[in-house]
Amino acid sequence: RQLEIQQQEAEVARIRAETERQRTDILNAARAEAREILTNANRESAEQLREAEARGARLLEQSRHQATELANAARAEVEQTLEWARAQAEVIAQRARTGAERLLSAAGHGDPAIQEAVAAIVRSAQPDASAEPSVGPAAPRAAKPPAEPESAPAGEPPADERVEDASESPEETDRPQPS
Repeated sequence: RQLEIQQQEAEVARIRAETERQRTDILNAARAEAREILTNANRESAEQLREAEARGARLLEQSRHQATELANAARAEVEQTLEWARAQAEVIAQRARTGAERLLSAAGHGDPAIQEAVAAIVRSAQPDASAEPSVGPAAPRAAKPPAEPESAPAGEPPADERVEDASESPEETDRPQPS
């Protein structure tokens, strides 16, 4: 009977040792699998983070590029509008000068009075530095010397000058549309 008990105890100890070994093997395999899963997860998350950062950097660069393009387009449109306004001002000043010359010539005033009126018109058409700051560098515009009107009888404009029609085509007065 004693021998049977010892055999049973030995069998239980062997089963216990085998179970403990299997438990240790399973635990070690689970730990190794967990480490592998954690390593893979860390690697994937680091890769996804790098990709997201790269996409963010590309989007930021694209945004900067688009902002630069928009700023340049706005600047070009402002410059185009400014050039158009300067051209219109020059045309208006020239018309005023021509009109004053014709009016004074027709009224019988001599060349000194005509030159004085033209000079006053030119002075009033030039930008006043204290009134408005300039948006950009403006080239100074020199006034053309007025053409010498031919002598005509008092009350009549010179024969070679024709009176310009006040109505003009829209291309001459309308502001150009930006492209």
